[in-house]
Amino acid sequence: VLLAKSLATGQGYSLINSPSPGIFPLYPPAFPFLLSLVFRVVPQFPQNLWLLKMVSIVAMLAIGFVTFRYCARQRQLPPYVALGLGLAVVLCPPLVFLATSTVMSESVFTLIFLLAVVVVEKSVQAARTGMPARAWQFAALGGALAAAGFLTRSIALALIAAGFLYFLKERLFKLALVFTGGVILI
Repeated sequence: VLLAKSLATGQGYSLINSPSPGIFPLYPPAFPFLLSLVFRVVPQFPQNLWLLKMVSIVAMLAIGFVTFRYCARQRQLPPYVALGLGLAVVLCPPLVFLATSTVMSESVFTLIFLLAVVVVEKSVQAARTGMPARAWQFAALGGALAAAGFLTRSIALALIAAGFLYFLKERLFKLALVFTGGVILI
């Protein structure tokens, strides 16, 4: 929250509560930047706390929607099963706790992570069904999402490696390079 406030008030990406100026944080900047948008609209803390938490709540709802769509469309599960899986993800107690009682990046990171996995899978499916242009687009988007995940939480380095290795496993070497290009570009 302090990093978001420092970005919103024009003090740069630094710890504004530090006694020594110019100390850079150890955290990736994407989530504080997202929260800084809330600070720019409603700058008074703690009055804006509900909006800061709303970022995670909206991300959790989006996770449920993406899960439902993925299960229904790509995995071709019956709609009631896909809906049940989407609800199970949204109502998972640890994720509900993180989304509603804290202002942490887990929910936003989970959404970005899930989107990256879904898009990489769509790229592989497009390549198998003879749609190379779509496969390239999805591979680049998957790389951009994986990079955004890394800018949200450093652990997404594993996501970047997994996406690259998945393309190699599927013998889609050009798509692996496109994916890597998307990561590097972001």
